[in-house]
Amino acid sequence: MIEARVLIQHGGRIGFRYKYLYYYFLARHIRDNISEPDATSAVDECVRDLHREECANVIIFLTYLSKDRAIMEKLLASARDIFRDVPPCDLESHVEFLNKLCSAIPRILLTDSDPATAKKEVLRQKDLQHQSTRQSSDTSGLSKEDESEEFDQALTLNRAIKSIQIMGQILRNFAGSTRGPIKKDLASECFAVGLRTLNAYYARGTQISRSGRGPLSRQRARRSLSDAAPAVYPPSPQRRDLPPTPSSTAARACSGCGRPWSPPCRKAS
Repeated sequence: MIEARVLIQHGGRIGFRYKYLYYYFLARHIRDNISEPDATSAVDECVRDLHREECANVIIFLTYLSKDRAIMEKLLASARDIFRDVPPCDLESHVEFLNKLCSAIPRILLTDSDPATAKKEVLRQKDLQHQSTRQSSDTSGLSKEDESEEFDQALTLNRAIKSIQIMGQILRNFAGSTRGPIKKDLASECFAVGLRTLNAYYARGTQISRSGRGPLSRQRARRSLSDAAPAVYPPSPQRRDLPPTPSSTAARACSGCGRPWSPPCRKAS
């Protein structure tokens, strides 16, 4: 197995060379001993901790190797528990605060200036904006409770994404062999958990923007500044492989006919 590059020996220990091999053989072992209490508890732990890379990948392989309905029911129960107190996002009233972040379309102007000077000015403005954002994030005033809540929501978001991914894999790989009722439940919960997660984060964004702190409020302030002043972009430098513009060729003459240069001229060498 070592010569086949399945296993690797290091420091007197033997392990799998690649992570996916470990996930596959662990899922295969659970499938072969699915009726054992240890295997059942392992499945429960993996379904509960889908935000962990190991658990998510083991469940992905397990759902591919086994069509046990109990595993699908556990996945459904875990997905229904994600943001269960949050209603699905209706994409109308729940997104009103997003529409308020940008009240007008920024104006984009192309100034007639030296490209090098304009580029330096744009880079200077970006440096100032980055420095201001970093200082605002350092002094955001988040308490330990708020930081803990942010961390928990990040884990829940990862768990929701993994749940949608795994249930989608089941629907795609076993569309013909999965029975209609369980297939309908999996598809419905894929949409439901996605909309609940979306609404949970939109509600969190509304709360942060109203409190006057956090990244959304800072983004709103920067957006209002960009609405007040037009966005300026430096002119693009002229490509050397393209014919010069008329303004740059007014004083030039064709080497073949002597007339003002106007490409193409067959008399030019």
